[in-house]
Amino acid sequence: MQSARQKAIEAIQRRGGLIRTHEALAEGMHRRTFYGLRDEGVLIEISRGLYRLADTDLSASRVSDRLLELIMSMPEDEQQKLLKDLEGKLLKGKRKHHRKPFFMVVDYATQDRGYRDFIQNISAGGVFIETQMPFSAGQEVSLTFP
Repeated sequence: MQSARQKAIEAIQRRGGLIRTHEALAEGMHRRTFYGLRDEGVLIEISRGLYRLADTDLSASRVSDRLLELIMSMPEDEQQKLLKDLEGKLLKGKRKHHRKPFFMVVDYATQDRGYRDFIQNISAGGVFIETQMPFSAGQEVSLTFP
């Protein structure tokens, strides 16, 4: 006869190695068994209420299938919050315009001082010049291209 622990592991494996707490309880797992697996390191919490078996190597398609299944089971307000969070993470640190490598000598001046350095890359929003001295955001700079 199988132990409750082994039955729980097999139930999680049938779900692709990923399970939410409420799904485990709906499968008939006792809380003590479920959290015991977590405390032993057999289950790893990957986000609030979502767990995966520690030894599960999930293929990309299996991850996508399971993510879709989990998202579809969420209430609409949680789906919208998740979408907003994910879009925020993807956009964080991204530039507004795509940059292309572009190497060119440039003379530039700010206030009463002139400099000569190199443009490293360029975009519709501007150029990146590697400088010896940092400038503050919004500081006016005049460029001259030789």
